[in-house]
Amino acid sequence: MTVPFLSITRVLNDSVLKCNIPEPKGNLMQDCWDLHGQDERFFPFWLEEWPSAFGLYDFISQKGLKWELALEIGCGAGVLGQLLHKHPGKVVHTDIVLEACVFARQQIKASNPVLAMDFTRCCLRKNFDLVLGTDLFYEDRLVHGVCEFLQDNLTAKGKAFIADPVRKHRMESTQKILQENKLLHIKPIEWNYKLDGKNRNMIIWQFQKAKKH
Repeated sequence: MTVPFLSITRVLNDSVLKCNIPEPKGNLMQDCWDLHGQDERFFPFWLEEWPSAFGLYDFISQKGLKWELALEIGCGAGVLGQLLHKHPGKVVHTDIVLEACVFARQQIKASNPVLAMDFTRCCLRKNFDLVLGTDLFYEDRLVHGVCEFLQDNLTAKGKAFIADPVRKHRMESTQKILQENKLLHIKPIEWNYKLDGKNRNMIIWQFQKAKKH
C-alpha cells in the first residue's frame, strides 16, 4: 500500500521546522484498518498529525538531552524521528503498525532503524538508557503496557520520557495506574510550547527504575 505524503512547515516557538506527514486521501484510513481486520490495536492513528511530537522535540532540545542509542515506541509516521535528524545519537524507531513503519522508514535518516514491534507484548535483548514516546496513554492497557515494557527494558540508570497531551477524560485513570506502580519512579513534568502561534501544554512523564532498598 502506497501512502502519499504531504510536506508541512511548522513554527515551534521561534524555530521553523519541516517534515513529511501522511496525506490520507479517499478511503485510505478505512483501507489501512481493513488490512488488519479492524483490530483496534492497529487502528491507523498514525495517519493523523500529532502535535505532541513537536512538544517532545522541544523538550529534548531545551533540555539538551544526549544519547548514543535511544528507543522510540509508537513512532507512527516518524515525525519525531524526522525532527531529530541532526541529533548525533542513534534512535531505533518502532511501531505496532507495519504500514506506519514503512512510511516512517522513507522519512527518517537511513542510519536509524525502523522496526515493527508491539511494545505491550515483547521484551528486547538490549536495554536502553533512553526511551521516548508520544500520545500513548489514550487507553488503560497502554499505560500498563508502557510500565511493563520500561520495567524490562530500561537500564538501571536509564530514563524514559513519554509525552501526552492533557486529556481531561483520561488523566484520573492514567494517574491512578502510574501511582500504583512501585517498580518505577514516575514524575510528571508540565511542558508548555507554542506551535504555529498557538500555546499548547502537555505532560511529559519521566520514568526511572525505582531504587532497590
